[in-house]
Amino acid sequence: MSNNRVVIFSLHDQSAAFIEGVLSSIGCEVTKCNCTDQAIILCREQNPALVVILNHTLPINGSELIRNIRPSSQRHPAIYVISWQQNEQVVLSLLEMGVDQYMTFPICIHRLHTKVAETLKIELS
Repeated sequence: MSNNRVVIFSLHDQSAAFIEGVLSSIGCEVTKCNCTDQAIILCREQNPALVVILNHTLPINGSELIRNIRPSSQRHPAIYVISWQQNEQVVLSLLEMGVDQYMTFPICIHRLHTKVAETLKIELS
């Protein structure tokens, strides 16, 4: 059985609840958090297959968060960022930090389902 655990890190409860609903609908076990320390602890305790960071640009030291969520020697968990930000430099910086997928709001639900299903090896009906 595949790991379908997802941690959603967001400063905005409504956005997190929306993405939680979207991911739960395809069988993901979702846990939400709203602070960096809690995200790191949840990732260590739950060993999620995916971490979704919502609605804010990672701070300058965001690479430290990424490093704590996923050591550089690993590609697990996958990390997605979903944000309103569309600045090319920010996107490149996030990808250089190790983010696997960058998506912008308004989000295409079908695309999110497909990407998450591919990452978690979930079969969509």
